[in-house]
Amino acid sequence: MAKKEETKELEKAAAAGLPAEMPENWGNDEAINPGERLVPKLHLMQGQSKLVAEEKAKMGDIANLVTGEVLGDSKNPVEFIPVKKLPSTWVVYDRVDSGKNDGQTKRQFKEIVEVGPGNMGWEWTVKDVNGKVIRENDYSINFLVLATKDSRMPLVLSFKRTSVKAGKKIVNHFDMCKIDGVPPASKALKLLAVKEMKDGQPYFRFDIDPSTRPSTKEEMMKAWEFFKLYKDQEVKIDNSDLMDPDLDSTHTVDAEVSETSQN
Repeated sequence: MAKKEETKELEKAAAAGLPAEMPENWGNDEAINPGERLVPKLHLMQGQSKLVAEEKAKMGDIANLVTGEVLGDSKNPVEFIPVKKLPSTWVVYDRVDSGKNDGQTKRQFKEIVEVGPGNMGWEWTVKDVNGKVIRENDYSINFLVLATKDSRMPLVLSFKRTSVKAGKKIVNHFDMCKIDGVPPASKALKLLAVKEMKDGQPYFRFDIDPSTRPSTKEEMMKAWEFFKLYKDQEVKIDNSDLMDPDLDSTHTVDAEVSETSQN
């Protein structure tokens, strides 16, 4: 059987005008540790997002932050298969001087802390003795998903600030699947970009369309493949959107909503 497969690969190479000894998938024989893969996020574009400034996307677009590919927008939801729940995290920002001599502060990324019993009750804003905000803690609900538009590689979907309620809807989906005795990947969900206004400024938040459909056999198989791959492995996430001020769209009006938005 192995000989037959090798012959088939050589025939494909010859038909493509390549050397007969060149197989179709050469150079990819070494096993890759899942921890070496950097999984990109699905990112919601705001007014000051870098891709918007570069005119590669517009406000309300939902894009792969690594490739820049726009997968959906406010009129076209992104359909996805939930693969597994990832640990929830606190995204911690310090409030530092803006550097503009105007007495204002700006958010500066500090760290990401996994949510656990010891920090579950963290305040969303930390103030000094004078009542000045010196730190902000954004609660983030995280999932590993597959976009049905291109399911070759998984993506991370994170919900924080005004989008936290959408993340809780997916948590409810996981709970219902557990009750029904089926995997969360048995349904395809839809990710929405919803426009909101605050103080005359537009911004977008995530939401989940209530309509679902059964996943196809192929989608289930692909989700199972990645579930097995990352079942006991830490998912290394591309967090460049948090660490680079030019990519962190949360410093727009969405970052100025009241802390009750995280309830």
